[in-house]
Amino acid sequence: MKTIKTISLNHSAMNCICMMLLITLACGPLLEVRTISSKVKSVTGSATFQDKGKSKVRQLKPGIRLKEGTRIKTSAGATVIIVVVPGTAIQISENSDVVLSKMLLEEGVDGVTVKRTGRVHVNDGTVSTLIEKSKVDVNDFEITTPQGSAAARGTFYGVTVRNGKMYVKVKEGSIGFYRSKERLNHK
Repeated sequence: MKTIKTISLNHSAMNCICMMLLITLACGPLLEVRTISSKVKSVTGSATFQDKGKSKVRQLKPGIRLKEGTRIKTSAGATVIIVVVPGTAIQISENSDVVLSKMLLEEGVDGVTVKRTGRVHVNDGTVSTLIEKSKVDVNDFEITTPQGSAAARGTFYGVTVRNGKMYVKVKEGSIGFYRSKERLNHK
């Protein structure tokens, strides 16, 4: 014979649970989180892109929208500028291999942007980032590499990966740098 366990809640706990359920049903979600695409602003020289999970490699051109997981490669003399998330642009320099790993936009029910999340992974080469100064508080941007990560705490910085080594240059503001289990801040 099976025994059924019962849980006893007092009257105020039951009222609280009912009130929370009613508020949730009435208001709907208070925050909308969605994946967005990035937009290629300019391409100088030869650069290609490959969508995640696809084998086809295509020529990169201004105006193209890129999805999360897209891999970009630039050849000698090439430069690409992409708006990864609103308020954050990157410049991919020549001879680089980069993946757009995360692009999210979080908005409140009133349509106001609460958070912009961008992650770019540099396998090899150089990526410079410029973040709109007035939007630093809503931007969560990070450049990752096989050696570590540089997270935006300021507005203008770059990361280079060459021969298995990572180099970080801060032009304006500051970044948080993470390597292995260390956590360092650089200005």
